[in-house]
Amino acid sequence: MNKLLNMEVFVAIVEQQGLAAAAKAINMSAASVTLKLQELERHYGVKLLQRTTRKIALTEAGERFYPLCLQTLANITEVESSLFAEKTHLEGNIKISAPKDLGRQHLLPLLDSFLARHPKIVPQITFSDSVLGIYETKLDLVLRYGTLKDSQLVSRKLATSRRVLCASPAYLACHGQPTHPEDLKQHACLGMLRKSESLTRWSFLKGDVVQDILIKPSRLSNDGEVIRQWALEGAGIALKSQLDIQPDLNAGKLVLLLEDYRQSFSSHDLATGSDLHLLYPNRDHQPSRIKILIEEIVRYFEKRTLPTGQ
Repeated sequence: MNKLLNMEVFVAIVEQQGLAAAAKAINMSAASVTLKLQELERHYGVKLLQRTTRKIALTEAGERFYPLCLQTLANITEVESSLFAEKTHLEGNIKISAPKDLGRQHLLPLLDSFLARHPKIVPQITFSDSVLGIYETKLDLVLRYGTLKDSQLVSRKLATSRRVLCASPAYLACHGQPTHPEDLKQHACLGMLRKSESLTRWSFLKGDVVQDILIKPSRLSNDGEVIRQWALEGAGIALKSQLDIQPDLNAGKLVLLLEDYRQSFSSHDLATGSDLHLLYPNRDHQPSRIKILIEEIVRYFEKRTLPTGQ
């Protein structure tokens, strides 16, 4: 039995002073209205209404039940109004983590637009190129390249991407262009630091053959944006996410290298891919502010797919 619906029917009968009038007011058949009233009376084991050919009258039990129904329905309406208002007047903190380069290029402008519409939301942003524990750090949302196996997290793919070798035209004019992964040993390579580990073993896949090259970095940083800037300045060859440097490629500021190879920081990364994902805890009741930001992030990256064939 749907108690709330039956209460609404009962209130309508009392207010309209009749079953037929109540049925018309709430757009329900007279037979259904009669059935709902009978369900209530059977459930509580009391008569709620005295019906005559001309009018209805509340019984003693009905007199007690009617104001309780009004209060219950009013409470439900108040709760619903509060929840709907939460969707339009969002407030509270949202803790977000993203890779440094991606965060500065994409997350910050996205959040500027979002916060202009929801000024009472307070973002707490952590930029890190290391994988942070989402539960240990109490993060709400994490943007990450590649896949992360955790059955307790929801993972939504935001964009297709891949790791690519790149350098500036100025660097290539001075040092030449590598034609084979082994050539990188003779070039200035820009190394990535992750949790104090140097990612100096770069992996290349062509056909079924994986080749690992141990580079000798000319510079190292734990900040992907710094490495991108070094590459733009002509300091060396970088291994970057294509999503991070696509504007530079479009503008001719950077050039892709060894395009007939798949490239990454390890053979494991080659196998799992480097697509961009949004991760968040698998919660039954996600706050509205987080739900709406999730959809905002998804829509943002839907408009930023890589060129066909990349």
